[in-house]
Amino acid sequence: MIVWESGRLASERLQGRRLQRRGPGAVRLAEQWPAHYVAFDVLRLEGTDTTT
Repeated sequence: MIVWESGRLASERLQGRRLQRRGPGAVRLAEQWPAHYVAFDVLRLEGTDTTT
């Protein structure tokens, strides 16, 4: 999971989102600092070649 801020990774923003997992604060942070799932080096997934 990553959060981008001004073209760079913002680990402090992701940490803030981890602390607020529920409620109105969590919704606000998710809207303000959306997180993205990034998978590195996934060459095969369940027998499927992902390199093409």
